[in-house]
Amino acid sequence: MISSVKNVQILVSLLKQHNIKHVVISPGSRDFQFVHSVETDDFFNCYTVVDERSAGFFANGLSLATDSPVCVCCTSSTATSNYLPAVKDACETNAQLVLLTADRDYRKLYQMEDQMINQIDMYGDYVKCSVNIPIIRDSDDEWFSIRKINEALLELNHGEKGPVQINYQLMDLGAPFIKNSPQYRKIERINLEKFKTEIDTLVSELKTKKRIMVICGQRYRSDNLEKNLNRFFESFNAVVIKDNYSNLHSDKFLKTVLVTERMSTLAMVDYCPDMVITIEKHVWSFLKYTLQEIDKEFIHWRVSEDGAIIDPFKRLTKVFELPADEFFGLLADNTDTNNDYTYHALWEKRINEVTYPDMKYTNFYAIKQLCDVIPENSIVHASILNATRLFDFCSGSKKLRSFSNLGADGIDGCLPTFLGEASASDTPAYLISGDLSFFYGMNALNDLIPNNIHVFLINNQAGSEFHTNFGMFYDKKPSVDDHIAAGHHSRAALWAKDNSIKYYSATNNEELMSNLNLFVGYSDGPVLFEIFTNADEDTSILNSFYKMNHKIVWAMYYRKVVQIIKKKLFRRR
Repeated sequence: MISSVKNVQILVSLLKQHNIKHVVISPGSRDFQFVHSVETDDFFNCYTVVDERSAGFFANGLSLATDSPVCVCCTSSTATSNYLPAVKDACETNAQLVLLTADRDYRKLYQMEDQMINQIDMYGDYVKCSVNIPIIRDSDDEWFSIRKINEALLELNHGEKGPVQINYQLMDLGAPFIKNSPQYRKIERINLEKFKTEIDTLVSELKTKKRIMVICGQRYRSDNLEKNLNRFFESFNAVVIKDNYSNLHSDKFLKTVLVTERMSTLAMVDYCPDMVITIEKHVWSFLKYTLQEIDKEFIHWRVSEDGAIIDPFKRLTKVFELPADEFFGLLADNTDTNNDYTYHALWEKRINEVTYPDMKYTNFYAIKQLCDVIPENSIVHASILNATRLFDFCSGSKKLRSFSNLGADGIDGCLPTFLGEASASDTPAYLISGDLSFFYGMNALNDLIPNNIHVFLINNQAGSEFHTNFGMFYDKKPSVDDHIAAGHHSRAALWAKDNSIKYYSATNNEELMSNLNLFVGYSDGPVLFEIFTNADEDTSILNSFYKMNHKIVWAMYYRKVVQIIKKKLFRRR
């Protein structure tokens, strides 16, 4: 028998899949749903110890004797506090103690709810990991619970062994029990040693996949990744996804950002992978959001030296705790070349169909012209949003060292981060920045400004991103600048002069083109080129690009109609 309470089901399922058999039980009401689920399951070995203090120490001894994880479970409130001495002992002796602390709905805390204290992270630094599992009300709660319980159980023997806490909330003490125990998604962490022993099995699994997609996020370091990714591409017919910030330059890799910025989930069905492998840091491309939303099965492997559980697509099954270049190199060493590049050809054809609008004088046009003349191997930092996006759209295949403030994605750190990057090198360094981001960070510019910097400042006297996203909500377009887009009339000319920065400006195409080569070629000190554009025209040209490349896929509309019909038929039943 298994509880019908979802978070208890997930907990029991994952304990079994992680092969955690021993459960030390102290009597109570709040943990009844869990206790009855494990005491009626032959997989588990159950022990009863009435007081929690002794139960904790009993579990420690059992864990040390068997060199395996042992659960302790109790009801809510002060019962959980009695585990503290044993938790401290487990921390010192590296006993693998799993503290299953039943709790009430967190929203009732400090609201005169009986038998309720704050149990979240209550053991502090004495546990390696502490997770709080909510009452499951929707699919996001379920995904969160699966991820966090896996994360806690994986931490038991990650590096040094030690205790973890899983605090789970439960209000329905009388929920019915069911016969069939559902199985939820296990996440497995594989280190280098285990990877080498299982490599034949992993290769066999990869060979069953016809559509493997490798997504490379932002990366800074130089290693053998590109060489070994090329070998993996040839061995497994993989599509390797890059953007500027991946700093991968092989012509075998694809910049899908050109089409995925506006690709719907329905259109994505025809391009969807059956396996996704993610590597490196933050992924800029909107492809990640489409893959989050698509209603089609695929599995996700993550390769990361820190072994962190990163599960954005809600399909993670394996985390490989080793360098990505070694991961791809060893896999390629253990298989033959696969010359079937059908999946790659599908994506390549779609990308080759991308067209650009008639480029009148706008931020899009100005950045395109800059990308055409920037010397190869230069450092380029695109600040945020439009700068990040348009540089990615315009740079082509030129080899540049590209960066952006991805992840946190705030306007506050772009200019000073760029100055730090430029200070670490004598290489020409270019910042592509919007006006709000630039003026926000000007305090970082002082007498220590590196001589190798070139600032390409797009000044459309507002945050044009907000014109794109929210302008439609304003009857009179100029009012968007009052507060949302922070309209202004600031210019950088006098400020640049006061700080001995060489200054150029442009208000039209002729001035842009006449000063562009001077800006790029200037090498006697820092230089700033201020490009004045109109925010509404900048928004219009970007929307034109999106519309021109929003390919109509009639099959996607057929699928949409089928979905609507199915929903209506289901409701009638």
